[in-house]
Amino acid sequence: MTKARNLSLLSAVEAAATADQTKADIEGLAIDVVTSQMPTGSVLQVVSIGIVGTQTLPNTSYADVGTSSITITPSSTSSKILLMWNTGGMAYGENNSIALRVLRGSSVVREIVRYGYVNGSSWSPCPIAIQYVDNPSSTSAVTYKLQSKTEADNDFRINPTAPNGSMVIIAMEIGG
Repeated sequence: MTKARNLSLLSAVEAAATADQTKADIEGLAIDVVTSQMPTGSVLQVVSIGIVGTQTLPNTSYADVGTSSITITPSSTSSKILLMWNTGGMAYGENNSIALRVLRGSSVVREIVRYGYVNGSSWSPCPIAIQYVDNPSSTSAVTYKLQSKTEADNDFRINPTAPNGSMVIIAMEIGG
């Protein structure tokens, strides 16, 4: 931070302190002052989760990918949320098409109907690397999750090398 910006922040905090506000109010005000001065496109917050474990998903209907949900609370209705899911995966089976979708709450915000495809009698790599930018237009907590399905009730495994493999989920608030 520049010296002028530090003084501006200090003045705002001192003004709040003289108005008999609580420490939480003062800290919140300091955060508001800093984020309000950030240029559009700045990363305002990052939430990340690492999940270890193996999951087998032979299902012709969409089902949650384990504990692949992540929650973030945007600071502004104009903020965008950059979401990322990354993990290893492998598929097996005849005419096995893998589909993935991203949900915000219970609403589908992105669907990839043929993310991967396998046709044979051996295991094939099918890693997950999903990125999506959402505009939730909310300052309430927003939860996103990943779901998958297979075409013919074939085998799709996520994190097949657990306990060494893991899924990384990241949600970043981008100032709008």
